[in-house]
Amino acid sequence: MEDVTFQNLKSLRLDCVLFSEWQVDAENSFPVLEKLHINRCDELMEIPDSFGDIASLELITVWDCPQLKESILNIREYVKEMTGEDKLERDHINL
Repeated sequence: MEDVTFQNLKSLRLDCVLFSEWQVDAENSFPVLEKLHINRCDELMEIPDSFGDIASLELITVWDCPQLKESILNIREYVKEMTGEDKLERDHINL
C-alpha cells in the first residue's frame, strides 16, 4: 500500500484488521484525510507516526485497542510540537 494514493479520502475506518504492523507514508497516501477511526484491531501494535504529518487530520478515534493509546499520544504531541497548537480534536480513546 506504500505506493497507493487516496487523493480524496477524508475518513478512514479500520475494523478488526488482522495485521500487526502498518507501514505507510500516511502524508502521501492520505493527503486530505481528516478522520481516522480504528475499532477492535487487536493485532495492530501502533499507528504510524506519519499520520502526524497530515495537515488536514482533525480526529483520531480508537475503540477497544488499549495497545494504541501510546501511539495516539505520540502523534498528538508531535502535531503540537510541529504546529505550535493542539489542533487535533480531543482524541476519543475507549479502551
